[in-house]
Amino acid sequence: MPEYVEIACLGDSIANGFFDKTGKGWVMRLVEKLNAQKPYGYYLNNFARSGNRSSDAFHELCHNVISMRPNVLLISIGTNDLIRRNGPDNALHLSDALREEYWIKILDVAKINIQKIFVFGLIPVDEKTMPFLKTDWSFNPDIQKYNQFCQKSALNTIYPL
Repeated sequence: MPEYVEIACLGDSIANGFFDKTGKGWVMRLVEKLNAQKPYGYYLNNFARSGNRSSDAFHELCHNVISMRPNVLLISIGTNDLIRRNGPDNALHLSDALREEYWIKILDVAKINIQKIFVFGLIPVDEKTMPFLKTDWSFNPDIQKYNQFCQKSALNTIYPL
């Protein structure tokens, strides 16, 4: 057994470093901090891609992540699922039903293949200062509902009560 922890991350632009001044994103900065404590103790494969949705994360998990056999999986996905194109009253980019179906699939496949799984919720946005407001809309009520669903799914799927 290797003396390091192999970490895989599924995510979108935020985990990939978009808008991060260093370009690393929080995932790479986390691994740097872990390796500062234990040099060469952690190895990261960041499968986060700008624009990814939960459907993309599922396919990435099945196609690339599982074959790596990581010890730890970080899941930070959903920002692009909650975009409302061309106006605040339009439908979400990915419907609730389809998004929920993909989340259940992600967690079902992950729990069979990976020892530790960490699911990260989305952080609230300042709706008045969103850089894409002319074409893309993202709202805190959608984020709050999404986080509640992810928390419930993770608890029920990975750690049944």
